[in-house]
Amino acid sequence: SQRPFLVRPVMARSTARAATTLDKGVAAKATSSVHRIEAATIKRTQVTLTERMLMDSEALFAYHSQENAQLLPRGALTEMLRDIGLEAKLGDDFRASARLAFDAHSGDSHFLTLPEFKQLYYMISMRHPGLLPRASSLSITIVRARGLPPADMAGKSDPFCTVQISGKPRSKSQTVHADKTLDPVWGEEFYDKYAYEEGDSLDFAVVNYERGARESDVLGKAKLPSSKFHREGGFDDELRLTVPPEFGRYTPTLRVRVVVDAIEKAAAEARAVAEAAAAEAANRANGSFTCSHQRMQAAFSLYAPEAAAKLAIAGASTAAAVELMTTVGEGSEAGDAQD
Repeated sequence: SQRPFLVRPVMARSTARAATTLDKGVAAKATSSVHRIEAATIKRTQVTLTERMLMDSEALFAYHSQENAQLLPRGALTEMLRDIGLEAKLGDDFRASARLAFDAHSGDSHFLTLPEFKQLYYMISMRHPGLLPRASSLSITIVRARGLPPADMAGKSDPFCTVQISGKPRSKSQTVHADKTLDPVWGEEFYDKYAYEEGDSLDFAVVNYERGARESDVLGKAKLPSSKFHREGGFDDELRLTVPPEFGRYTPTLRVRVVVDAIEKAAAEARAVAEAAAAEAANRANGSFTCSHQRMQAAFSLYAPEAAAKLAIAGASTAAAVELMTTVGEGSEAGDAQD
């Protein structure tokens, strides 16, 4: 009487096991089909953004995204693409291209996240390398320091220099450290990491390098206001460093060069236009003198043939031509030729 009771659970377990195996097989088959379709239709490529591209993409995203949301809506993306010059590049195709770019990279069709925007940034930079990455606003060269206070018992320091836009820590850059010197020479160039706006000041600090230390001794600080470099030619001079009082009475200096790239570019273009205009004016003057020279040679050929060859030798020399005209021949023929 117990056998049917014993058989039924075994059969039930076998049936359940078979059903589970069937479900897994169907799921595996479906998954493999999806994978095959994806593999056939989607091309995955791993790319690497340069440091400048990374800073530029993050700066663009931060400027145009919604505050505290870290999301870029469709309208903001369109405006950003217009700002970088894509509309001027594409013309009438711009609006459709902006819509397609958003739809192709947005996961929810409403916003772009920062990783999604970086993918789009990379695609635009590859297709339009003249647009992205953008030109930086500032070029900063940290040349050297002189007369730094010593930070160790041997009377030396291991200084490096940092620079950042005031109040914008993401713009910070620093040189390598120099070993055992109070007069370091760096000669390193940096840019503003797309954070500079007109009116921003630059903060410089010379710091002593200490391996493993959480905080290092600041040897001197200086601030460079925008009014000193936001002009043609920028700033190329010494800055007086302010030394912490615990180091005593030192008056170190820091030599830096800072230029606003857009101002320098506009000035260079203006100089090129002026030089081209001057060259054109000189060409016109030379052409006018050539015509006058030809007329004089024709006159000499008519009235004083013996002077024609001498005038040809004189060429474009005004002084030689004048001297020739005042000394050629005698009598009415010479006078007519001089006229």
